[in-house]
Amino acid sequence: MKTFAPTALGAVGGGVGAIGGPGTAFAGAGLGAAAGQIIKESDTVQSQAEKLKALSEGDVSKLVELKLKEERGWFEKMINGVYDILMIAALAMGLYVVFNFWHGRKLVQNIKKSTNSFFDT
Repeated sequence: MKTFAPTALGAVGGGVGAIGGPGTAFAGAGLGAAAGQIIKESDTVQSQAEKLKALSEGDVSKLVELKLKEERGWFEKMINGVYDILMIAALAMGLYVVFNFWHGRKLVQNIKKSTNSFFDT
């Protein structure tokens, strides 16, 4: 969601500013986009501040912990991506099984109906 914050807040700011005319729409959109950019970059600024604090204090264990956190974040994203793909595949397989079960029942009913009508004549 933070990725779309500049665009979304710029649109909202422009929409609200449009009440006052073109100049205020321009100003509202600019201020909204700036606020969205601040929201988008807040995590990066916080992590950079932690790194600078650890560097200034000479805290090697904190630096190692921050680096492991970054690497673990990438690995967890990859695992979550694989997990999402597996969940979509499981859902598709479930739908396939349900459809085949339903289609098989309809086919059996049609066969029974046609067989009964054949023997009745």
